[in-house]
Amino acid sequence: MLLNNKKALSEVVGYTILIVIAISLSVLVYAFLRNYIPKEAPTCEEDLNLIVQNYACKGNMLNLTLLNKGLFKADAVYLRFGNSSQKIKDQINKDNFLLYGSDNRPGLNPQESSSSTYIIPPANSLTNYELELEPAVIINKKIVVCEKSIITQPIRCV
Repeated sequence: MLLNNKKALSEVVGYTILIVIAISLSVLVYAFLRNYIPKEAPTCEEDLNLIVQNYACKGNMLNLTLLNKGLFKADAVYLRFGNSSQKIKDQINKDNFLLYGSDNRPGLNPQESSSSTYIIPPANSLTNYELELEPAVIINKKIVVCEKSIITQPIRCV
């Protein structure tokens, strides 16, 4: 009877050691993987607001002046232009989406404006068009798009 108790005791010790090894491995894997998961995703400030101050649309040219009405600097803007019935509009500034202030510094500070000319698909005066502005900022050398700050402006071409 004494031998049977020793055998039962060794099985309990064996299972306890297996459980300790499994928990130790899971803690090590968690600590290792925690370094690969980003701490916090960069986000835009809520008070970032770009507006269309002035525009002139003629043929396939769009002269546009943007004004930063927000409280924070805007580093870039994605401009999409198209028929108002289109759900997905064409981006018209693929090569020059970065913004520059009045003294050619990167970024558009609050209350500063920036003017540019863009080539658009041929437009006529009978069609209603829309211009969509999606501002972006640069955080840690990465462009962060401000999805909550998108505005849509109706555009009339002549």
